[in-house]
Amino acid sequence: VIYNSSRKTTLQILKTANLFSPSTGGRIISIFLKRLEKDQKRLSAKFFDQSNWSKTVDIQDFHYQCAVMFEAPPYKTKDIASAVKVSLKLFVPFRDEKERQEFISKQS
Repeated sequence: VIYNSSRKTTLQILKTANLFSPSTGGRIISIFLKRLEKDQKRLSAKFFDQSNWSKTVDIQDFHYQCAVMFEAPPYKTKDIASAVKVSLKLFVPFRDEKERQEFISKQS
């Protein structure tokens, strides 16, 4: 794979909104990023916890190259007694650029 390294940008989270969701998922998460490349077409978010559960979401909703919105996936167990901390990592598929953020899955 050959790419123009001078155009390679690093993902950087500037501000977040709605970093919590019911354990059934479905809440829209908004993340403001340092400006993405103009031709940026692919971006994914990976949710994971310390018990090796993970779920990857492909992000389709880009706003002016500086914000993304996507739906939180359901947690592995929908019936939880208290809030569970889950990590959220943004990445460009097929590249090793990542930005990590804490996320909370709440009881429904």
